[in-house]
Amino acid sequence: MEESQGIALPIAYVGLEELTIAHANHFVLQISPPDQFILVIGQVAPPLILGDEDESRQQLEQIAYIPAKPLARVALTQARVEELRDLCERQLKLLDSLRGEK
Repeated sequence: MEESQGIALPIAYVGLEELTIAHANHFVLQISPPDQFILVIGQVAPPLILGDEDESRQQLEQIAYIPAKPLARVALTQARVEELRDLCERQLKLLDSLRGEK
């Protein structure tokens, strides 16, 4: 719930089901003064390398970089980063409890 001038209004994510779920496996978090964090969420896939050990090494030596596909770039205040951290910690604890871990 968000409060606007003392009135609590519910938030509903509209169109969420229409978004594609992308596998995010690369993150960069930068600090931008005075109180802002820039979070870049990306997707990195390893290059396809075929052949024996020598052929694989030759192919790897030809690769200048592995491209990362940007999925989102989000600006957050310190308070929102802390909120995100707390949310992730709660969800990880819940997952651990569902798995029977401590």
